[in-house]
This record gives sequence, C-alpha cells and structure tokens, in this order.
Amino acid sequence: MPGRIIGGLKTRGWIRGVRGGNRAWTWVWVGATGYGLVRRAVARCERVVLHEPLRPGESLLISHTTTTWREQSRRKRRRS
Repeated sequence: MPGRIIGGLKTRGWIRGVRGGNRAWTWVWVGATGYGLVRRAVARCERVVLHEPLRPGESLLISHTTTTWREQSRRKRRRS
C-alpha cells in the first residue's frame, strides 16, 4: 500500500509540479522520488533458493557470497 501512495504522489508531482510549474508539487515529486531511491538502495535482496525437508542422517551446507547493490547489474536488480 505505501508503494501505491508514493507512486501516486510521484505521478501527481510530476504532472502538476515538474510539467505544470507548481513549485510545491515539484518538491513533493523530489521527496517521493528520493524516498523511492533510498528505499531501493537499502532494501535487502534475499530470496529462497531451496526449500526441502531434511531427513535423519542428511546434512546441509550453507555458503554465502556477498555482493553489494552496486555490484549487481541493473537487470538483476529489477528482476529480483
């Protein structure tokens, strides 16, 4: 729900502010766009890779490689 509200403010700010010349709506657009960029930059990119029950006698090896947000390609960030 907050994403829809921010998206609506961005759209209205762009139309009424940036394109329409209203300074207050321009600042609404700047704030909503900035909020979205910061939210995307600090978001966790975790996803479930495997989901299986372990039976008695089975083991599990967990390995992790760290990649930062900037190291990922733009296409990978949009798909996740």
